[in-house]
Amino acid sequence: MINIQNFDILTYLTDKNIETVFDGKNVSSGWVGVQCPFCNDPSFHLGINLQSKLISCWRCSAKGSVIRFIASVENCSFSKAKDIVSRYRNLGYIHFEEETDRVERVELPKAASKKFPGGPMKYLGQRGFDPDFLIQKYDLSYCGLVGDYKFRILIPIYFKNKLVTFTTRDTTNQATLPYKHLSKEKSVMPIKSVLYNMDNAIDKAILVEGVFDAWRLGDGAVASFGTEVTDEQKLLLKSFSRLFIMFDSDATDRAYELSYQLAPLIHEVFVVEMKEGDPCNLSNEEVLAIRKDLVS
Repeated sequence: MINIQNFDILTYLTDKNIETVFDGKNVSSGWVGVQCPFCNDPSFHLGINLQSKLISCWRCSAKGSVIRFIASVENCSFSKAKDIVSRYRNLGYIHFEEETDRVERVELPKAASKKFPGGPMKYLGQRGFDPDFLIQKYDLSYCGLVGDYKFRILIPIYFKNKLVTFTTRDTTNQATLPYKHLSKEKSVMPIKSVLYNMDNAIDKAILVEGVFDAWRLGDGAVASFGTEVTDEQKLLLKSFSRLFIMFDSDATDRAYELSYQLAPLIHEVFVVEMKEGDPCNLSNEEVLAIRKDLVS
């Protein structure tokens, strides 16, 4: 008896050259959209739930299990479709939390401003960055002296050129939480459902833990906001043909563990070990060498 939840639908769709979408008006979180084989579908109205493997077409109301979908695509019997499912077992099972209501637009704090006083400018400089370059390149703001995000740099997070959420970084080094994220309820996409700087990465990418690591390495570096990579983030990483995982030196074991999880989903996955420290502490010469070898 097959375990349909272990069916790797993403690898199957890729092998069959079936075009997929993961966002848009017809696709909810935890679903992948394809053209419906049961109706004359001009778009991506058939959704496949990545956890339950149930299907549902917004256009013709076709429903059932993914076995029905495979039988239609392959023009085969249900028995043959079950055999296909068994061949794609245990190859990257993805689990998603149930979708909750999201806002359509992210509201920035009223205090957020493009005017940076000396304190936060000095903070960025002391961390080895050109503050003016960062502010312009990454659309940073400063949250001022009042409010929930006071004394913090606001770091917007974009996905497909749309602002979906943001995080903030304390510049005083006195806050209990160095980073403070926008809540899920106020985000278009929760912070752990996206990858920072993904719009500036094409085909090959370096996965790092934090935004400062991504800033240091530049275009091609994406951040997962920690070493725990969610299933939604893994799904986004699948869009790269070559991925280099470069976590902090104290998280090398976690990097290798993640590489094993991603190997069925990505053509090439490598771990780049840091001998000490974090990627954000690399020298300009080290960054140039890494970029030449990895993403250039």
